[in-house]
Amino acid sequence: MLAGDSLIHIADAGGDVGPASSQRSRAAVDLGGIRSLLFVPLRKDGALLGYITAHREEVRPFSDKQIALLQNFAAQAVIAMENARLITETREALDQQTATAEVLQVINSSPGDLEPVFGRDARQGDAALRGGVWPPLDL
Repeated sequence: MLAGDSLIHIADAGGDVGPASSQRSRAAVDLGGIRSLLFVPLRKDGALLGYITAHREEVRPFSDKQIALLQNFAAQAVIAMENARLITETREALDQQTATAEVLQVINSSPGDLEPVFGRDARQGDAALRGGVWPPLDL
């Protein structure tokens, strides 16, 4: 799959398990009862992000329709993962812009006097160290 395979379809895992197979493959057949396997990669721009797998406990190859369905699920999963990444990046950028706007607002409200700017930053740093509590609690 790392080499760029579009899918891996093993019709009979029991027949494929031989001396060269891994212990994990042997356990999947012997203990898990897995016989037919299908692996479909999750790829974005050629990079392998993961894979979706389906298996059967009987020897029965997956049909072309079933393979196409799992490939469509994989494509939709990649889209969903990309959307989640973009949403996270957007939220982080918004948080950074909000913080910048707050600093600029303080600077604008006191031209020539930087104490409010640095005092605000110091209070926020202190609040962050106290677990986000501002004003500080009298303990």
